[in-house]
This record gives sequence, C-alpha cells and structure tokens, in this order.
Amino acid sequence: MKLTIVMASLLVTVSAAAAEEPKGLEGLPWGSQPAASREVLKNRCTLVESNADGVDVCADYKLSDVIGKLTLINIQGRGLAAWRFDCPQADAGRLALLITTRFGPAPHDGPYQAFWGWPTTAVSLNKRECSVVFATRDGARRIEELERERVARSSKDSDSPMTSGHAGGKRGSGPAPAGGKGGG
Repeated sequence: MKLTIVMASLLVTVSAAAAEEPKGLEGLPWGSQPAASREVLKNRCTLVESNADGVDVCADYKLSDVIGKLTLINIQGRGLAAWRFDCPQADAGRLALLITTRFGPAPHDGPYQAFWGWPTTAVSLNKRECSVVFATRDGARRIEELERERVARSSKDSDSPMTSGHAGGKRGSGPAPAGGKGGG
C-alpha cells in the first residue's frame, strides 16, 4: 500500500526526466477495454485470471528479455488504468536496468525503489522484488482500493469462526471443529 500512496503523490509532481510519459502497455493505450486487451495479449501470454474487479492476470509475459506475470488493472467504463509486471527475484537487476534504460535515471531513487512521475502517469520500480507498476492517477487509486479490499478480506477470513478454529474469532492452533462449522 505504501507503494500506491507514493505513486499517487508522485502523480501530483512532474518529473524532470526527459523520457516520454508512458501511454499504457505496448499495443494497449490507457483506456483500452478488457476485451481488446485480452485480444492483443492472447499471443503474448496465457491468461490465468480474469475477475469482476477488472483485474486480468497473464502468465509468461515477456517484457523485453525478462519473463514474468503481467497484471492489468481496468476501471469499469474507462478501461486500462494500470499494469504491473512481476518477475523472479533473480531477474531484479535486469528489470531495473530495462526500466532505467527506458526512462533514464529516476528522479526519486533509493536502494530498494525508484519512481518516475509525469503529469498523468507514474512508474514505480521495486528493485529487490523484481516488479514494476505503471499507473494513471485513477489506476493508482484503483490499485489502492483493491489492496484495501484484499487486506479487509484477509483479515475478515482470519477472524471468521470458519477459519479460526473456534468461535472467539481469533486464529486457533488446532483443527477446525467437526463438520467444518465454527460456533456462532
């Protein structure tokens, strides 16, 4: 979530970088509808997940010579608003080199993360975990919403009697009660 907040704040400031502002994903401009995105990507990767939240996940996507997982974030009625590429940690250096070659030195650069910002788009590179996020303002907000929803679901699941092992709502160390139902 920190990544998204930083990205959103970077969208407010304009980077001094000479690189051209990203306009989406190769062959998919911001605003591309999910059906069009899937059509463009069908020969580039394997769609492994598509959900009602507007998230499409594609495996074995090749970003230059780095292979990883591509996640597209769509906003209903407005289309593609953000995308994320994750790769094996062993490829983190290659991904960092690829992104910095494309955009030049990051105006906001640290040992673990680098950020580039333009009037409507931000790029965030996580150097250690081999991931990069490209997002519009709306896309950054949507990523933050999805993360909050994921955390809420996760915490709700861990507090529910069905998964906690007892009716107190806290995670127990023993097996769930017989029949798979908690008390309450």
